[in-house]
Amino acid sequence: MHIVKEFFKDIGNRAVKIAFLFFANLFPYLPLWFIRGLSVAVFVPAYLVVGYLMGQQLRFTRHIRIAFGDDIAPRNARKMARRALYELLITSLEIVHYYHPRNIDELLANVPIEGVEKIPRALKEGKGAIGAAAHLGSFQLMAIRLSKEDFKFSFLVKDPKNPHFAKSWYEYMDTIPVTRINFVERVVAAKGVFRALKRGDFVMMVADEFKRRGGVEVSFFGKPTMLAAGPAAIALKTGAPMLPINIFRGKKSTYRVVVDDPIEFSPTGDTDEDIRRYSQLRTDIMERYVREYPHELLWTHDRWKKRRT
Repeated sequence: MHIVKEFFKDIGNRAVKIAFLFFANLFPYLPLWFIRGLSVAVFVPAYLVVGYLMGQQLRFTRHIRIAFGDDIAPRNARKMARRALYELLITSLEIVHYYHPRNIDELLANVPIEGVEKIPRALKEGKGAIGAAAHLGSFQLMAIRLSKEDFKFSFLVKDPKNPHFAKSWYEYMDTIPVTRINFVERVVAAKGVFRALKRGDFVMMVADEFKRRGGVEVSFFGKPTMLAAGPAAIALKTGAPMLPINIFRGKKSTYRVVVDDPIEFSPTGDTDEDIRRYSQLRTDIMERYVREYPHELLWTHDRWKKRRT
């Protein structure tokens, strides 16, 4: 039975790779207005498959209701979940368009960066800097946009679970390219981040998921959760400033990247408590943006699981 499951899993993984290669070889040559229209046309069948057959509508709705509690009616939570699923679809299609060398000028014009001057200012300290991002908006598009600025940039990337898709996706990313630090194992990834900061890179880290082990307890939407301690721990150890960075959809196929001021934090010398307090500060900023743009969060992640010891 196990062999049969693995066989069909491998077929599914290869099918995803084939579908991606089809889009990757077509979408860079299609106009954005056509891609937007296509996203509307395919959303209903995609929603039936992903939303209902794969259970994402229910999952998104449940997590939205946990976050907002009595502040959101069940009907509105379902509508928000549906919109979030559509955002996920259109963002995925637009990424494939923008992630191509022939569309770099279009990317630069359509994805401005607000507060970009804060990054080189933070890098002047000579300790590198950390960009604290979240699964909010098109964060992968934000990475490629930041890589086009006049400062050294690295992106900490967690490998997709599908190995066939991962290989093709990275090959596609490399056509631009983006300096990656692949998160294969925690210690190895941390060493890669330390090296990048030492050479003065701005390192973007997407680290907002629940961490069953090795996380730090913070409050998110007034409820306890376990957040990755890495960004705060590395910032405290290296002295690198940490700047929250996010990306939000504008009209049509435009986006805007928002760079916040470095998080102000004075260590007390109590390492565990400093990591917790620093992590809470970045969580508070993330929550503020999620409340403003709830439909852009990837609600797949269950951020309020019980911790296992």
